[in-house]
Amino acid sequence: MNVERMKTLVSMTKPPRSREQRGPRRRSWERFTVKGIGTRDRADGLPPQTLLRNRGHCCCFFVFFVFFTIFAERGSSFAFAAVSMSSIEVFSTPGEVLGSLAVYAPGPGTYAWGGNVVSSVVGLQRVVPPSPDAPDQRPIIEVSREKEQGAVPGPGAQVTAKIRKVQPRQAIADILCVGTRAVKEKFRGLVRQQDVRATEIDKVDMHLSFRPGDIIRAEVLSLGDARAYFLSTAKNELGVVSATSDAGAQMVPISWQEMQCPVTFQKEFRKVAKVV
Repeated sequence: MNVERMKTLVSMTKPPRSREQRGPRRRSWERFTVKGIGTRDRADGLPPQTLLRNRGHCCCFFVFFVFFTIFAERGSSFAFAAVSMSSIEVFSTPGEVLGSLAVYAPGPGTYAWGGNVVSSVVGLQRVVPPSPDAPDQRPIIEVSREKEQGAVPGPGAQVTAKIRKVQPRQAIADILCVGTRAVKEKFRGLVRQQDVRATEIDKVDMHLSFRPGDIIRAEVLSLGDARAYFLSTAKNELGVVSATSDAGAQMVPISWQEMQCPVTFQKEFRKVAKVV
């Protein structure tokens, strides 16, 4: 027993062999041994790592195919969400050819020219599928105009407003139109007592000039303060252009300061505008 132990200790203390004694250095893949792979790898001339990587790619593809099949069976909502997420907005300019008339039908914002559908406005291009009962089954291509900036009141501009509240010294109105253009945002106007008419300013009674709900035509005097514009009706063509009586009928102007209900023939005071 002692002799065998001594032999073991001597073998452990042997000096390492040199490069010539160990022979030529083998590659790492040649030392790599996997059951069932080594002989075939050496025959093909490919390292085992390459085969393992290829098998990993196949596994990933199989897992992806399984998940895709499950999502497809659950419904088309997933596919619709993916398409909507990846959709790109296409803007068109006037004169741009959008497609052929043989494929698309012209819609709003487009026109037909030379066998093509051409854009007539600047906006977002969209294709609308036809209805099932439509005689023309071509998809409709249209260009929706971009959001236009609404009109903004300015000094000297004539506006159309609706009286919202009447106070002893002023009337509060909501501006609806600037000239012939409707406003997109909400603007408030003030008709002060001294701006109702040009004569006898000190005798003006606001409650005898306007009523809540009246439609007036006025002129913007100034930008006013941060809350409202200063409006004026001190011209013949400015004032109340439409009013409703207590009976719900459209009142008819009979003078520059009176309007009459055609149903009850009741007269009410207004600062009437002379419609040109």
